[in-house]
Amino acid sequence: MYDEKKETLRKRALEVLSNYDRNNNLGSKDIKQLIAELQTYQIELELQNEELNNSYDQIQEMTNKYLKLFNYSPVSYFILNENGLILEANFTSIKQFNFEEDILVKQLFSSFVATESFSDFFVHLNKTLETKQKETCELKLKTKDGIFFYGNLVSILLEENQNNQPKILTAVIDITERKINEEKIKDSMEEKEVLLKEIYHRVKNNLQVVSSLLSLQAEKIENQEIVEAFKESQNRIRSISLVHEKLYQSENLSKIDFDGYIRDLIYNLIYSFNVDTNIKFNLNISNVFLNIDIAIPCGLIINEIISNSFKYAFPNGKKGEINLSLSQIENKIELSISDNGIGLPINIDIEKPKTLGLTLIKLLTYQLRGKMEIKNQDGVYYKIEFSEIRKHM
Repeated sequence: MYDEKKETLRKRALEVLSNYDRNNNLGSKDIKQLIAELQTYQIELELQNEELNNSYDQIQEMTNKYLKLFNYSPVSYFILNENGLILEANFTSIKQFNFEEDILVKQLFSSFVATESFSDFFVHLNKTLETKQKETCELKLKTKDGIFFYGNLVSILLEENQNNQPKILTAVIDITERKINEEKIKDSMEEKEVLLKEIYHRVKNNLQVVSSLLSLQAEKIENQEIVEAFKESQNRIRSISLVHEKLYQSENLSKIDFDGYIRDLIYNLIYSFNVDTNIKFNLNISNVFLNIDIAIPCGLIINEIISNSFKYAFPNGKKGEINLSLSQIENKIELSISDNGIGLPINIDIEKPKTLGLTLIKLLTYQLRGKMEIKNQDGVYYKIEFSEIRKHM
């Protein structure tokens, strides 16, 4: 706008002067008009100059403000080129890396990166250039004095300058204290895992000692019913001991793979009852992992049901089958066990059982907060449904 007016005034002045050269006479009217226009233009120029000065002061004020924010930020800031060369660094970074400003600038940032984090830095740098998005990574860094610390790098690509050279703004946040605490927690967790494994191992051994004592005591007893009662108690103890053994052997100390547990439990029962090969097992066990609060009562339930099948379902060496299915959908667990034996006695009261085995099954189902269904047709069918028990901290 001002440039156009300036050009118009220039042409107007040349026109007036040209008339003066031709006529040697410059009218007062023309002179007054030209002076008025020049004075108006001068005022406009002064206003424009004042406006430019105000804009410059505002820009300077904002520049100083952001320069202070940049330099005195509690976080180290660097401006790097595409090769990781430091173009600018704030006062915090100079203090953090213990360098003079004129030495820190024009250094490669990689020279302050520990050897084990070297490749990670360049992956981070290239990723920032490629994605043009904010990228983060954790690196091991070192100061001028060779003191190592851990830093979280947050980088973003700045707008390209006039030379089309990309610049990267990188913030370095000291996370050494957090890393040290993480290592302490990790060491503490590993120590607790060792102690927990030792506890599982000792519980298992103590239960085996109890089982052995019962076995020795049973050898001194002549009453066969009492001997059988001792044997059943041993099997129950073994089912609990097996849970602790599986937890001890498991990488996950809170849950066990119940497929392997059930197979080992069945093997122990076959050995205990000296069952012939005339009984066939059909197992359908999905990928189920149970914690100790569920595994022990669930294992005892399986122990009681299969023990009952071995004792009563197939008399006189009768051939038969036992089917066991265990599945889990989300936190809902379903256990079903059936046999094609002779079934339960007609006069047995399933709701109020008098036998220890059925009483235990009912009590253990209640402990799991589950529901049980028993069918006495073409053998015995048990179906138990319960939810995974969640521990409250």
